[in-house]
Amino acid sequence: MTHIKRQPIEQNLHDTMIKLLDKTLTAEGKKVKTNEGSTKLNGVKNEGDTEVYYPDVFVVGIGTKVVEIYEVETEATVNEGSIEQWKKSSEDTAKFFLVIPKESLKTAKELVEKHKIPVKEYLVF
Repeated sequence: MTHIKRQPIEQNLHDTMIKLLDKTLTAEGKKVKTNEGSTKLNGVKNEGDTEVYYPDVFVVGIGTKVVEIYEVETEATVNEGSIEQWKKSSEDTAKFFLVIPKESLKTAKELVEKHKIPVKEYLVF
């Protein structure tokens, strides 16, 4: 994966957004799993796939079924290098949410359309 490494200030923003999503979704009664920074504690494996990947935030429904996946991006990572992760996150039946800075919304939508990635909703900060 050719994901661009974030500068420390953007990494801090990224991790803060993950914490905020965790708090918000947990308050809604959802079972939330997160992967902040470079941590890879909570993996997901799509049906029929052998590879585990690590979305920023995901919600587990009944049993261990992943029902929602959230990828948090910063200005530096709304680019072609994120497409592979977005595609993985949008596979199967989980709803895929893209969390992005408002300045990157147009670029994100263009990339999503170009690569035909099903996004349930764009959450803009």
